[in-house]
Amino acid sequence: EISACLVGSEMCIRDRRKNARCKEYREKLDRIQKQLRAGYSNDQGNRLRRQRREVSQKLSRECLLG
Repeated sequence: EISACLVGSEMCIRDRRKNARCKEYREKLDRIQKQLRAGYSNDQGNRLRRQRREVSQKLSRECLLG
């Protein structure tokens, strides 16, 4: 837990960066989902689904699996 870290320790800095990156992935997925729900052309839908898949994989690899 970050509150248990020593201020400025390398592990705490790495954890904060990871948490920020994971938050960005979740926010990006939310934006993509909103766009998909709003309707889209065939090409745009393919692009959005590809982006969703790529961001979901990054979120899983970097944030959920370790």
